[in-house]
Amino acid sequence: MQDKRANPRRKLTERIEVIDANSGASLGYLVNISLGGFMLLSDTAPEVNRLFQLRMRSDSDIPGLAEMELGAECLWTQTLTESGHHWAGFQIIDLSEQAGAMVRHLLEEWSE
Repeated sequence: MQDKRANPRRKLTERIEVIDANSGASLGYLVNISLGGFMLLSDTAPEVNRLFQLRMRSDSDIPGLAEMELGAECLWTQTLTESGHHWAGFQIIDLSEQAGAMVRHLLEEWSE
């Protein structure tokens, strides 16, 4: 099947946790990302059609990554029956200029 995304996604080479900036709760870990959206792996399925203010957290030495915040909407979830984990797809709806620059930097650094 052909990928029809407007922005190509990149698989991560870093372990990056996604935090709900309002509650401080961990939503899961990034699997891939593009300028338009991302997928994460989670223990608990995020609520579909909900808007989130998110913060990325990583032990990486990439400057600025730990402070990156963005707004996103959860578009879908899928349960992995064998593990009980969940995939969740998000559309980025609010990305500051600084966060956009960080995402572009990460896309250049990470493989396809």
